[in-house]
Amino acid sequence: LRYSGMNSPVTVAETIKNGFRYLETDVRFTADGRLVCVNSWSDKTYEKLGIPVGKYDKTGMPYEEFMKCRYYDGHYPVMDFEQLLHYMEQYRDWKLIVDIGKPAKDKVEAYAIKINELFSKNTSRYQKCMIRLQSRFDVDTFRRIKKEFSFFGNMLLLILL
Repeated sequence: LRYSGMNSPVTVAETIKNGFRYLETDVRFTADGRLVCVNSWSDKTYEKLGIPVGKYDKTGMPYEEFMKCRYYDGHYPVMDFEQLLHYMEQYRDWKLIVDIGKPAKDKVEAYAIKINELFSKNTSRYQKCMIRLQSRFDVDTFRRIKKEFSFFGNMLLLILL
């Protein structure tokens, strides 16, 4: 059950309580453009959330519907990205690795802009976060946006190609 509560506030609290100082979470857009902590919008994910397979597609489900879900037969609450960022302020001595997966090329810039928007509400967050990028296109896009708009302060881009 190593990953059973991934992307849940329960996992964040347990991780910190157990002395770990780095936490990786998966972030995806909902169908209506909000960032939530979820691994993917696959049939397997919908099953874990208790959603009938086929009700939503791979582009995600609406935010309000997602936030009503719980993972693994109700054992773990879900959370959105803003909730996760509040943990960064509550637990000051840990760092966050944000995994955006392998988004479609037309979504990469949207991830960069939205993540920066949420981090800019408290700029101390920049030094506590790394963005995991998995393709050359993602790296080039984030670097271009960082340069053009002075985004991301001192945030590190974790490049895994």
